[in-house]
Amino acid sequence: MGVFNDISNWFKDLFKESVGKEEEQKLINQLAGMDAQQRKRLDEIVNEYAESFRPEDKVFEYLPEYTPIDDETLKKQSEEKYNPLYQEDKEKTEQTYQNKFDKLDEQDENNKLSAENKSNYYTEKYKDVADKFRSTASKNGIADSSISTTKKEAIDSERDSYISDVMDALNSKLASSNNKRDELSEQKENKLNSLDTNYKKKIDDYFNDLIKEEQDKVKQVEKTNTATAKEEKAYKDNQEKVVKEKMKEMQEIQKEMLNNEKHGIYSDDEREKDYATRYELAKEFYSKYKKKSALQSVINNETLKDFLGSHYNRLIKELQNE
Repeated sequence: MGVFNDISNWFKDLFKESVGKEEEQKLINQLAGMDAQQRKRLDEIVNEYAESFRPEDKVFEYLPEYTPIDDETLKKQSEEKYNPLYQEDKEKTEQTYQNKFDKLDEQDENNKLSAENKSNYYTEKYKDVADKFRSTASKNGIADSSISTTKKEAIDSERDSYISDVMDALNSKLASSNNKRDELSEQKENKLNSLDTNYKKKIDDYFNDLIKEEQDKVKQVEKTNTATAKEEKAYKDNQEKVVKEKMKEMQEIQKEMLNNEKHGIYSDDEREKDYATRYELAKEFYSKYKKKSALQSVINNETLKDFLGSHYNRLIKELQNE
């Protein structure tokens, strides 16, 4: 019976063609597509496995960018802070010196009134003296004499002397008041200039403080966001580290699995079925050609060996037994 089968197989093989390279490449391409799908599937398994260990995403809050207040507005704020105080101190200073000027004016008026009263007093006093002298001179019959004229002139001269002293004293007091006014005016001007200088410095200092505050706010936001970005990067780096470690872990598992598959040990049912399908496709393809040609093509095809795995040797034995 075996002899008749061998003869029958030889007879059938006699009319078959040799393996064509173009047709064989189509098979290789088909198997390559299947292998690529499996590799893609394994890669997806690696990724899914690794991603399942990825620490959950975390939201990092960033501060909005701070836009500093412009210098013009800050300058206005500085002036608005100190201008009321400046005006208040200026008014107090002006009022203080005005009170001093008013006091001097009052003193001058009192001195003038006192001088006027004294002058009137001396005028009236010496008028009475002159009147009494004329009355006495008239009674004695000497009213028109040179003695009467001389006495009258002496009375007028004494009166004028006293009044002159009063006016000299008044003029001296008025001159002193004027000197004091000049001194007070100078003091007032110096005081107001000092106020101007001091408040200008206060405004400038406060303005510079406000600028620094704005700059500090910008720096603080930048510092905070930089720290947040650093924290976020560290967290994401750790996420990637965990994923890569788990990818490597699964790749090592798959590496061992692939090595076992070379010896016909399958731990994945789908891959076992896929290799079985590849084997059937190859078997069906090479069975259409002359046995010697088919066997030689399979033996010489390293790519086919990669795609068939442990089924490669099985295919060779199958072809040898035909």
